[in-house]
Parts: sequence; structure tokens; C-alpha cells
Amino acid sequence: MLFSEEERRAISYERKVKEVILASEISRLYTKKQILEWYVNTNFYGGWAYGIEAAAQQYFSKPARDLTLAEAAMLAAIPQFPLQTPLTTRSRPSCARKLSCKRWCAKATSRRRRPTPLCRSR
Repeated sequence: MLFSEEERRAISYERKVKEVILASEISRLYTKKQILEWYVNTNFYGGWAYGIEAAAQQYFSKPARDLTLAEAAMLAAIPQFPLQTPLTTRSRPSCARKLSCKRWCAKATSRRRRPTPLCRSR
């Protein structure tokens, strides 16, 4: 069951019921790991990057398997608004984009989580 272009844009109960049926069928036939793999490998990540591997190469110049947690988290957020991310603006050269990505991720990973005490002793 695929949706036509018109159905994808329609806001109706009928479409919602079809989506629920399709989602339950997909969940029944495939594992969550397979569904997630398909999702990250077909998403648009801005620029010419379709899929997580292409996005890792575009933003960090390395394969997806070598991404840090912070880098992966940054890429995970991009598909929501791939054209609005500051990293894909046309006004910034590619190398500057990559440097800002690396700086942001280095800053995020360098912060150590320290437990905060509930009450301070005097």
C-alpha cells in the first residue's frame, strides 16, 4: 500500500487509518533494526547527502562507523529540517562547514557530566 502524491499531502482520517495499517504491517514483517537502518540510509541530510554514510562523509569527512556520539547526535537531528541547518547554507564554504561541525562535536564531547549534589554541605 503506497500513497500517491495527493494522498501524502491530504489531511484526513482515511489517510491516517492507512498509515496506521501500513505501519503495523511493516512492524510485523521487519525488525526495528531493519526499519531504522532503512530510515537512516534513505533520509535527506542536506546538500547532496542521502543516507547516513553520505552525511558522515559530507560533514565530517569520515565513515559513519567512526562517528562519535556527539557527531551522530548532530546528524540525527538534521532530517527534521535539512534545509534549515546552518551547516548546509550555501554562503559557507564546504571546509568551513566541516570545521564548524568538528568544533561543535569536540565541544560537546569534551564536556564531562559531573553528578550534581542534591544539597551542598557548608
